[in-house]
Formats: sequence, C-alpha cells, structure tokens
Amino acid sequence: MVFSEGERATLRDASDFGAYLAGHPGAALAVARTPEGPLPVEVAEGYCRWAHPERVAAHLTPERLPVPLTWSVIDLAPYLAAVCRSHGHDARTLYDDDAFPTELLADIDDVADLRMCAVLLRLADILDFDRSRTPETLYRYLGLAESAAARDQVSDREWRKHYSCAGFRFPKDRTAGYTLAFVAGPDDPAVERDIREFLDVIEEEFRVCAKVVRTCADHWRDLPLPGPIRRDQIRSQGYTYGPYRFTASRTEVLELFTGDNLYDTPYAFLRELLQNALDTSRDRAFAEEARTGRPHTPGPVRVRDWRDREGCLWIEVSDDGRGMDEHILRDYFLQVGRSYYTSEEFQAELLTYEHGRGREFTPISRFGIGILSCFSVADRVELSTLRASPDAHPIRLSMWGRDGFFALQTPPAQYSAKPMPGPHDDLPGYRTTPGTTITLRIDPRRERGDLDVRAELDSWIAFPETPVEYAGDRVGLPATLLSGPPGPLKVPVPDLAEQLNTFGKELGIPQAVDPALALVFTPLPLPELAPEARCGGLLFAVHLTGVRTTPLGLGPNRHRTWDVRLRGLSDILGPDGTEGIFLVVEFQKHDMSRTNQVIEPQTDTYRVDLSALLYSHPEWRDVLSAIADLPVLSHNGMFVPFSLPFDEQVFPSRALLTATAEERAVAHVFGHFALGDRLRPDVDVARGRVRDLGWPVLSAIELATRRALSVAGLTTNEGPIRTDTNELRRSADPALTELMADPLLVGEHGWAAEQIVRTSSGTARVDDLTVGDRVEFNVEPVSDFTARRCAWTLLATRTRLVVTDVNSALVHARVDAVGPQEPSAAELLFPPLFFLTVEGSDGLVVPGVCLNREHPYTRWLLRESPALAADHSAFFATLRRETLNLVAMLPRRTDPEVVTRINDLLDRLEVARPQADKAPRLRIEGLLIRKATR
Repeated sequence: MVFSEGERATLRDASDFGAYLAGHPGAALAVARTPEGPLPVEVAEGYCRWAHPERVAAHLTPERLPVPLTWSVIDLAPYLAAVCRSHGHDARTLYDDDAFPTELLADIDDVADLRMCAVLLRLADILDFDRSRTPETLYRYLGLAESAAARDQVSDREWRKHYSCAGFRFPKDRTAGYTLAFVAGPDDPAVERDIREFLDVIEEEFRVCAKVVRTCADHWRDLPLPGPIRRDQIRSQGYTYGPYRFTASRTEVLELFTGDNLYDTPYAFLRELLQNALDTSRDRAFAEEARTGRPHTPGPVRVRDWRDREGCLWIEVSDDGRGMDEHILRDYFLQVGRSYYTSEEFQAELLTYEHGRGREFTPISRFGIGILSCFSVADRVELSTLRASPDAHPIRLSMWGRDGFFALQTPPAQYSAKPMPGPHDDLPGYRTTPGTTITLRIDPRRERGDLDVRAELDSWIAFPETPVEYAGDRVGLPATLLSGPPGPLKVPVPDLAEQLNTFGKELGIPQAVDPALALVFTPLPLPELAPEARCGGLLFAVHLTGVRTTPLGLGPNRHRTWDVRLRGLSDILGPDGTEGIFLVVEFQKHDMSRTNQVIEPQTDTYRVDLSALLYSHPEWRDVLSAIADLPVLSHNGMFVPFSLPFDEQVFPSRALLTATAEERAVAHVFGHFALGDRLRPDVDVARGRVRDLGWPVLSAIELATRRALSVAGLTTNEGPIRTDTNELRRSADPALTELMADPLLVGEHGWAAEQIVRTSSGTARVDDLTVGDRVEFNVEPVSDFTARRCAWTLLATRTRLVVTDVNSALVHARVDAVGPQEPSAAELLFPPLFFLTVEGSDGLVVPGVCLNREHPYTRWLLRESPALAADHSAFFATLRRETLNLVAMLPRRTDPEVVTRINDLLDRLEVARPQADKAPRLRIEGLLIRKATR
C-alpha cells in the first residue's frame, strides 16, 4: 500500500481509524506504544490496506472529482463508490437490492447491473495473480531479498509469490464451474505454500460469487464462472513439496501435559485453577473500575471438596471474575498453549481500562495449559461461566476425559442446562452472576488418598488481593503479618557469648565478644517504590552487638583478626534433635601476613534456638515462626518456587552496620517479598522452578531492602547492600536498553534518589554530580551487581564521563557534562558505560569497565553494531559476548584466545558482508590500558 509521509501523519485523525484499531488489537498495541508522531509504518500499511475500498470511494465525491461522472441523466459517482466499497466487504453484502440494483436505468434503453459490476471487480482483482503484477526491475530496486527487517521479509515473500506465477489458463469451452489450470514455478516451499493457500481463497470466492450471479439480471444469470483450480502445473524448483513441517500429535501432546512427566505433583491442577481464579478476579476489578469509575471488589475465590454417593472425590473452584464467552472458551480455554492473557486481544483491551489507574495489570497465568492439568487426576470436569458483559449469556460445558468431544450448552430456554454437581444436591447449570465455576471429579483409579486440599492451598496462597476461602474459612497468611512486630527487640545471649569466648581462647583470642553480647531484631516494613514496581512484604534485620574487632598483634609481620557473623535462619532440627527456629552463627579466625594474605583460617558454627530465646516475646516468636516457613517470594498472591542453598534458606541480603566507632556488625536481612504485576519471576512451564528472577525483580528487591534499612536507621556505611541472587539471571550483563525499561531507573523517586555513585569524596546521588567531579569504578568483580548496574545506568543516561586514571584496583572518571544524555543505537545494545573516552591512552580495554571510544575497533563497533544486530543477529550475539569477555579480563590476565576468537569472527563477517566497512583486527600488544594520564 502506497501513501505519502503527509498522508501518514494524518491517518490518526481518520474517521474510521478507531474502527480499524478495534478490529486489529496488534495495531492498537503498536499505536499505544507510539502515542505521538507518525504512525508506525506497519500500522499505516495495515490501515490503508483495510481501508483502501473506502479510500477509493472517497475520490468519487463531488468535491474530489474534476468533472461530474454522469451516464445520461444519472449521477454515477455514488453507485461507483458503492461498488468500490463492496470490494472490501463480504460478498454476501451484494444481495442488498437498494445498494446494488440489478436494473439501474439511465435511459429508456440503457440499463446497468451494479451487482454484476461488483462481482466482476472482485474477480478481476483476485485473478490478477501472476508475475506481471511484480516487475522484476522494481523488485530488485526495492532490495527486499537483501533486507533482514521482518516487514521487508513479509513483502519479499509476497513479491516472490507473484513473481513465480505465470497465471491462469482458461479453457476454450466453458460451462458453469469449469476448471482452471494454474502455472507456477516457485523456488521456495514457503512461497509455494502461500500460492496454494491463496488458490484456496480464490476457489472460495468463485463459489460465493457464483451464487451471487444467480441473483443478477437475466442477462448474466447463466454466465459460467470458474470452479476448481488444477494445481498439477505448479512445478517445485529444486525441492519436493509436501507436508514437511513439524506437526503436533494430539494424543501424545495431551499425554505430555497431563501425564506424570511435567508436574512435580499430581495435584498441580489446584494451583493452576487458583491462579486462573485470582487473575480473572483482578481482571474484573480493573475492568469494572474503568467502566463505572468506582472501585470494584470481587467476591472471594471459593474452594470446597466432597465425596459423592459412590465415594468419588469432587473438588470445586469458583470465582466472581469476568467469566468467559464462547469466543474465549473456544479460541483460548480449549486451545492448548494459547493463553488469553498473552493475546494481543487482551493486551489491547488492557489499554482501555489501565489508563489513569497508575499501574499495570500483569496476570500470573501465561502458558495456556492450566486446564489440562486437571486431567492428570480427573476423569470429568464440569464448567459453568457467565461473562461480565451486558449482552453475555451463560455457558455450561461438560468434559468427560481429555480426548473426547465436549458438550456445550447455552440458552435459549428450550435447552435445559445440565445441573452442576454439588455436595448435597445438584446445582443450577447456568450461572446468574458473572464468574466461573469449575468442578472436577478425581478418577478413583488415580486417587492416592493423600490429597489434603487445605494443606495444598496453604502451600500456594500467600497474600492475595482477592481472598481465598476453603469450606468458608479464609486461606492464606493474615495481612497483619505484613505489619510485623511494633519495634526493635534486643535480647541478651550470654550462653552464646560464653561459647564464642571459649572458642576464641582456644585460638589465642582473650575475649572475642563482650559478655553482654546481644541479638537485635529490627522489623523492616517495605516502602512503596512505584506503581509500576509493586514490591511489598516484610523483612527483618538481625545483628549481634558486642563483637570486638580490634586485631591482635602476633609480631612484626603478622596479626590475628576474627569475625562473628550470622549465616541464616532455619527451622531444621537443632544439635540435640529438637525442632525449632534456629539462627546460625559463624565464628571465623584469620591470621594475616604483612601483605594481608590469610594464614591458617579456622571456623566454627553455632545455633541459637530462637523459640526458647523469644519465649517471653510472643509477638516476635510468632512472626519469626511464620517467616521461617515462608518461601522467599510470592507474585500476585501466589508463592513462587524460589530456592536457595542450604545455608541461605532465607533471602540473603546483608548490610554493614556501625553500632559504635570501634564496633562493626553484619546484619542478616530475611523475610518475604510479595511481588505484584510486572515484577513477575520467570518460571518454567510446570511452575516448579524459577528460571530467572529478571532485572526488574532484582532492582525492586534491592531498592526496597535498601530503603527499609534506611527507615529503620540501619544505614549502610561501607558500600551498597549485597544480594546473592544474581546467579539466577540468564544474562550477567543486561543491555542498556533493558535497564532503561526499568521504571525505577527512569523517574526521580527510584534509584536516582539513592547515594550509589562512588566518588573520590564518598558516595553521591547521580543528580548531585557537577562538572569536574571524579567518579570511581572497581576493577575487580564486586558482589553488589544490581546496585552497580543501576549506578552505571544513571551515569550513562544523565552524565558524560571521561576516564582519567586507571590502576590495578580503581578507575577514575571525570564528569564532563551533566543532564539527560541520549545513548546511541549501538550503546543501547551493550551494558551501560561500555564505551568511554580514555584520556592519554590509545589502548582498547579498561579492564573490568569499558572500551576506549577512540580506539579503531570501538569506533567500528559503534558504527556497525545496529546493522549487525538487525541483519546478522547470530554473528552479533557472539561478537558481543566475546567483546564483553575481553573487557572482563583483569590486568596481567590477558587471554589471547579471546582475541583470536574475535578476529576469527571479523574474518567471517567480511565474507558475509563484502560491501560493509572492514573491521580492524585486534592485537595482544597494547590491548589493556594499565594506566591513563590526566
């Protein structure tokens, strides 16, 4: 479709543009992502293709016509406009006698059949299917075959489809439904598939138009139209055409999703049904508030179970959510692997009711296989649903086994809905209020007798917005748990002090800790970060006060240090086999040489029974007991299967705390993070394992913990808080474009408000920096990965830096400009601050930090990376990885194999891109910048 840039700029204002978006959710999403400026090209093309009959008709108005179009005394323009419009509508619209008269009189003897004219226009257009429609010269000029852009690849296939076709061959003798031959010589099986599918469309158009012709004027009613199209003259060039593609074996696929190989428990269906019920309840709350302007609170999700007269176990999950209509039931609920919540249709609908709420709605569900989990143990599933829509009607669905056809019932009244099963008597089949009820019968052959429904619910339900009830009782953790105990608690631990000092004396330490050693517990309610980063929950900090840290001299070249630290919280058995909540304490002794090398380290571990210690403080004992049993994370009210190593059974954040000028203590932070909406960890299909926490989750958890510590007065004085969850990220070096999508790195109230930038005079907020300030970077890898990446992202987007000094431990950079910066397309593809100017050096790598912008290889990378990422993604991914490895090398540890691999890649790229700029090759000599001069 062709349009000028001027036309493209005005398409948003077209009277029918809203109707186009309503029927094309993908286009609506694209427009929402670009609310200003010209429409995305794909949207503009799609709209023009959809509206082209109307666009042609618009040229037939008196205002647009240079001279009137008349036939005798008749103004033809409105009739021609109707014919043009009909080309974009279903052929059945041609039966309208008023719009398409079969006897339009212009004079006594002149008559026209507009219905037949409309038929001829449709057939003429669809039969124009040969290479004359795609001239070779124009095809080569457009360069579609060489482009890697998705839009151009679609266009390329369309051009090649026409270009490989010689067209139709019509027989001399023609009777109604005569056969056409089609001649084509495709050189690609995908192109041939498109040709054959389009011939199916043409045959259907022949069939429909033949019926229309029989209602035309007498003169045309016997006009023979084509029928079937022969495909034996489609000659595949260089391959054998056939159904050579992956297909799904229905029985085996269903067995995969309902057998014992996917889920770690046969009762996973209960979790899946709960997730769906919570999602649809929140969905309705959003939708109703958008419709009425008032908050809406759906009823609780209700779960119950019973045994029927035959002893079979039934389980029912019922909600007051949005319910389903036939379209959602047929096209999503019964489609394996197709989730309504991930569809463009739903995402476009979200746009209509998220606006103004200040936060997004991200469901738990996303895989579209939840209902299948029911058949891992059930032999019968009954469903009753009613969509929350004014014109919706109730639906009743009965599913006997996974392999059969299902019985669907809807009104009118002559259909008596099959009753829904109930614990005492059958219930009405049709719902009268919006929502969904799913009832399933456990197959007696698969029942193991160990299903405790309440226990299963307790293992999955955390703090849901919509309450969950089992047999009328509330399930899940009480909301009061999130408020925690009223304030800090200091508890003396003299027995632990005696044990530690006894061990210390054995190591030659007269008194390692004060006899008045105490544990301090501090509640850390999590502050609200941002509407787009819902991270609630409750944390606790615990640290020891009274640890002495003054080193002991052992002679002129040695000294002895020790550290007493908390290692975690656990509810495992104690040393004597008793059950309880235990705090693990570790004593570490190090003898240090003059050069701070560790000599003869020794360690011992102790457990403190908190149940006994806090016996007289029930408010703390009860909360700690609940927290000790909780998984670390939940999302939208459901626990997330997040596991940590044995000695880190709680979330392992630590902050360095200063109690007095002479004493340093390490606080252990533990508790539960209640995540919401877009802060959704990436789980596997079975939801049994977290594959990746994801950058937004790490960022929110880190910032929430930092601020909770600050509010409690437990400030960090020796660098950022450290977390040990980064190994769960698939990518250790997220690209700048990913980091800039984090809402906590965009506004002024997120990470920008934190003092996380290291300068020569301490730490600072990025917006407090001025031109001339000096920023410091660690060369050695550090554990504060999240905070470091946040600081670097803020520096990359709000300052311009120049590296001035490089040594073995630190890199210093000067702030040359402050204010918003616009990263280049290449910089967005790499980690933040990956390209910096280095004064006084022509080397390439600042170890552990960046590349020198002025090096020839860096200049080439900045120039070519966007094209490489678009057209040669595999090459680019490998080159990016190896270049990151190059920067990760530390001084005196240059790996020549990395350089060799990069040079080999550049050699292969020259073969793949003979016309592109040649990349400079790397050499080991002078590669690392070991020292830069101001």
